[in-house]
Amino acid sequence: METRGVQQRCENCGAMLAWHPESQSLRCDACGAVGPLSAADRTIHEQELARGLAEARRGSLAQGTQTARCTECGASVEFPPGTTATRCSFCDAPTVLVSDPQARFLPQAVIPFGVGKDAALAQFQKYAKHRLK
Repeated sequence: METRGVQQRCENCGAMLAWHPESQSLRCDACGAVGPLSAADRTIHEQELARGLAEARRGSLAQGTQTARCTECGASVEFPPGTTATRCSFCDAPTVLVSDPQARFLPQAVIPFGVGKDAALAQFQKYAKHRLK
C-alpha cells in the first residue's frame, strides 16, 4: 500500500492510521494508538479553479475524438473531445469511455472531515425526518 500525504503506519503495531475528525488526529483502529498531525501536514495550498479546469481540458480527454466498442452490439462508438459517456448510435445503449489509468487527474491534497461518522449520520437522520413531515 502506498503511503503518501498523511497516511502513516502505527508505531505500535504497524497498521495504517485512519483520520478521526472528533479528535482531529490519526488513530489506529487495530490497537487504539493516537498520533496528532504535525503543523507541516496541515498546510493547504489553494489552487485557482479556472487554471485547474483549463489544465484538465488539456489532458487526455482533450486530444481529439476517441472510440470504444459498444458492450451491447459491438459497434464502434465515437466520443467527441472532452466526452466520457454517450449512447451507441446503433442500439442506443449507454456507453462509457474507459480511460487510461495513467491519464487520471490525482488530487494534490485532501481536506479531512471535521465531523465524525456518527455525528454526520445523526444530522442526516434529523434532516430526513424533517423532510418527511
